[in-house]
Amino acid sequence: MIRRLVTATAILSCALACSDAPSAPSPVGSTVSAAKSPSPVTRYKLRFVSGVNQLGDGEIQSEWFPDTGIVLNTRSPWKSIVAPSTSIDLLNSTHGHWNAGTCATFRSSAPINVTSWDLAGTSPVLSFSGRWQGTLAITQMTGTSVSFDGDRVVGGSVAPDAGGIHNVVTNGNQGYETKDPSGKDDWFQLEIRDAALKFGSASTPDGVSNPAGVEVACASFTIRATKSTLVEVTGIP
Repeated sequence: MIRRLVTATAILSCALACSDAPSAPSPVGSTVSAAKSPSPVTRYKLRFVSGVNQLGDGEIQSEWFPDTGIVLNTRSPWKSIVAPSTSIDLLNSTHGHWNAGTCATFRSSAPINVTSWDLAGTSPVLSFSGRWQGTLAITQMTGTSVSFDGDRVVGGSVAPDAGGIHNVVTNGNQGYETKDPSGKDDWFQLEIRDAALKFGSASTPDGVSNPAGVEVACASFTIRATKSTLVEVTGIP
């Protein structure tokens, strides 16, 4: 009887001593992974610049656009770009060469008025020079194409009654591309030389005249894309 009591007591003591003490509750959220903040999206601003081609360029110029910047595929930055509310300046005279690039190969069944931005044979002279605001598009397939569709800007405001350049297109050009040599993708540059820039039939330099034939300018121009942060922080030209 005494032996059984001792054995039972030992078993009970071992059970109490050997049982695991309840663990303290884990802090709330300790088993939940911290949510990762999304990586910021790099945006770029574009600008038509001058002084790149020693043979002449700069007949299309602009300030930086668009205000909010755009996202580029850095592996192929010029493949597909659409930039609405873009303001550009057409400045005389054009520097393209009619015996080179798409200027040399452009053909049309309608009469071609070979122009700078001025319309040949008009008196007083009508001209597409000046500031315009509209949508710029750049695409690359077998070549580089650039188009613009917009209206004249007068006194800082868009004035369709004062003129419009519509369906202005240059297709299949060779694009000369350069980029930031540091590998940081800070900037990209696209140069177009001797591009036949055709004005659509709805284009009018003054909002009244709609010249017959096909208006074509032979232009050379350069577009630069730079990280928006660099443009805004450093104020680079």
